[in-house]
Amino acid sequence: MLKNKSIKTILFAVFITAILFFITGCNRNRDTAGETASPSVIQISETMFITHVNDIYANSNRNIGRTIRLQGIFLREPWDEPFSVVFRNAPGCCGNDGIVGFYTRWPEHNRQPYPEDNAWVEVTGVLRSYQHGTNNLLFIELASLVELSTRGQEFVTR
Repeated sequence: MLKNKSIKTILFAVFITAILFFITGCNRNRDTAGETASPSVIQISETMFITHVNDIYANSNRNIGRTIRLQGIFLREPWDEPFSVVFRNAPGCCGNDGIVGFYTRWPEHNRQPYPEDNAWVEVTGVLRSYQHGTNNLLFIELASLVELSTRGQEFVTR
């Protein structure tokens, strides 16, 4: 009898906790992934980099057209001009590291030079989408791309 009562108490506690998470998660005044710095700019933080990027991809419909700012490693995409990538290294599968970040490109009317590959940059721009074959892919249309002398965490886990 005691065991049955303990299980019911635990299930009740889990149920109440789930309701509290749901209620507190419904705050519509927050920016994407909990960002509150500016309602117009989504600042992707270093401590929750993967979480913020994944949230933007998962909720792309509400984020397309919004301004995003992030720092990361710059890499040209020779096979997909005029795109480049700003990313950080992340855990992968089976001993192979992955990457997480965004394609970037300058607007047609404002092409500017890119830094060397592996440069640490901060980019700010508007999230856009484009059709690539049968895939709808996201990219940041750059408003600014600044090479920084101090590097952040190149490998992130959250």
